Amino acid sequence: MCPIKNISSENKHYVVRPLPIILALYIIGIIYGKFISIDLIFLFSIIILLILISIISFVKQWNVTTALLLLIIFLIGIFNYNLNSNPIGANHIANFIEDKKSNIICTVSDKKYFPNQDKISFKVKVSQIERGDFSIRT
Repeated sequence: MCPIKNISSENKHYVVRPLPIILALYIIGIIYGKFISIDLIFLFSIIILLILISIISFVKQWNVTTALLLLIIFLIGIFNYNLNSNPIGANHIANFIEDKKSNIICTVSDKKYFPNQDKISFKVKVSQIERGDFSIRT
């Protein structure tokens, strides 16, 4: 007997449709992802581990395969939100700037002048960011 619930039925009045369930769990995972901050590599490792466990449970015909697959869909929703919500790295300047005075110690690596727009663009190599009693080397 297959441990995955049989979603096909001869009775047309009671048919379990998996797509709305999968979609609902994925959306709930995205919503929970906003409130749960988990390291992406750790979350990806958990998802891969659960996929391997669900494959083993399917082969050994354990009764937890469906629950594991639903949990994986939920975790993929969390993973997707966390992956796409913060496209910048942990050392990006936007993570350090607040309403406090900050000092950025850097060297100019490239300078471009745009005469038509009357603008200058700088690329800098930041070596240290200081803010109050907090200092980080990059």
